[in-house]
Amino acid sequence: MIITFVDITDRISTLRELEKLNASHETFIYSVSHDLKAPLANIEGLVAYWIESSGSGAETDPDQKRTAQLLQKSVHSMRNIIDELSELSKIGVQDGESAVGVKLEDIIDDVKLILKRQNY
Repeated sequence: MIITFVDITDRISTLRELEKLNASHETFIYSVSHDLKAPLANIEGLVAYWIESSGSGAETDPDQKRTAQLLQKSVHSMRNIIDELSELSKIGVQDGESAVGVKLEDIIDDVKLILKRQNY
């Protein structure tokens, strides 16, 4: 029977650092998406008020109408981006699970190194 011990202290330390970095990125993404929602809602309200106040009669300027439509489209696109950011910050947090990437090559290299040491 052969027992081999491998020091994984560095790997555990690296994993903890990556978890902290991931948590700070999630917090940043949440903060940014949250902070952008209020100004966007203000812009959305102002555009809606502008459209409402300009009326839909014959005197409505076609350029203003087109500008209002473009503004509405931009606000809608921005809201979609913010919603996607919000969803990104929730990935892995909902179930308390987080995905950890593993390089198969690194594992194979470690096994080779262990086997090589045993052949001494």
